[in-house]
Amino acid sequence: MSLRYSICYAVCIVGLSVCSAVCAKERSGAEIYENICSNCHENGDFDAPKLKDFSAWKPRLAKGKRVLYQSAFKGLGDNMPARNEYEGHLSNREIYDTVNYMVKKTVQYSSSHELVASNPN
Repeated sequence: MSLRYSICYAVCIVGLSVCSAVCAKERSGAEIYENICSNCHENGDFDAPKLKDFSAWKPRLAKGKRVLYQSAFKGLGDNMPARNEYEGHLSNREIYDTVNYMVKKTVQYSSSHELVASNPN
């Protein structure tokens, strides 16, 4: 193989790798929740707090989002796998967006649930 061909081949491989990384569409937090996280967080499987159960989330939220992000990145005990154990691995941005989505939904549910519960009519 000539040197010229080797250089062209290397440039193409590097270009494809960069393009794959840049062109890969990151999924939204809602998409990831629906496709991955809801498998446990919708029904409380493996002791996962249900998304709509604010009382289960309240102590977790009190620790701050940083702790929630770390649970998603590194996993939690034997029940919640780390992000790289999921099919299609999750990027940092996808983890942040998913945790933010789940926190937002949990807090929204809490607010609307409390409003409904306190409405005498």
